[in-house]
Amino acid sequence: MRRCTDCKALTANRRSASQLVDAVVSISEYVLDCHIRRGYFSGSSLSVIYNIAGTGTIAGTALSGRNDPQNPLSFGYIGRLEDEKGIQVVLEATEYLSGSNWSLRIAGVGLTAT
Repeated sequence: MRRCTDCKALTANRRSASQLVDAVVSISEYVLDCHIRRGYFSGSSLSVIYNIAGTGTIAGTALSGRNDPQNPLSFGYIGRLEDEKGIQVVLEATEYLSGSNWSLRIAGVGLTAT
């Protein structure tokens, strides 16, 4: 399957931007492998967590107590903004982060009310 020209233009910088990511957590080996085969996230720490709820680490790095002003912690969520996709869990998890040296970026759309 080939991407259309508009999609290519829209996503042109994603592969290079993915090289700046320290750690990637995927919901499955399949999804992670699809990205790796396409050249995304080389040099990043890679993990698969099938049920992320209740975990306290990402890619083997403890999150509690991390507050290094020179090395801020960034989280990202890309997906549908619906409870069943886990966005509420992500938002609630931020309540457990100490300090202010972190950020959360969210991209996606939800169902529109009719």
